[in-house]
Amino acid sequence: MTKTPFLWLVLIVGAPAFALDDEAWIERHMQGVRIIEAPAPLVQRVAPTVLAVPLNDLGKHIGQEVSFVLDTGRERRGTIRAVSASTVTIVTRLHGGRAELDVPRASIKSASKRP
Repeated sequence: MTKTPFLWLVLIVGAPAFALDDEAWIERHMQGVRIIEAPAPLVQRVAPTVLAVPLNDLGKHIGQEVSFVLDTGRERRGTIRAVSASTVTIVTRLHGGRAELDVPRASIKSASKRP
């Protein structure tokens, strides 16, 4: 003799009773909850401040991170390590590590940094 029909009968007949218990519990639980509808605050994005660095003053910014735009349009970013009459040496991230690059001063179109 199998008990499967009896099990189905209990599940079918008992399901609405369990649902009513759940609804009653939810109703009691929600009685103490107040929902406050307020608009979300507006977030204004501010563009980062960028300061122009005069090309004659690059020696004053040794140890600081500076971005260069070259005459080819390419951008180089790095920390200035040394400045000479013909080159600016920067330390930059490259392929998961760091590299020291010599950038010819004649090819630097502009320089900028973040405060």
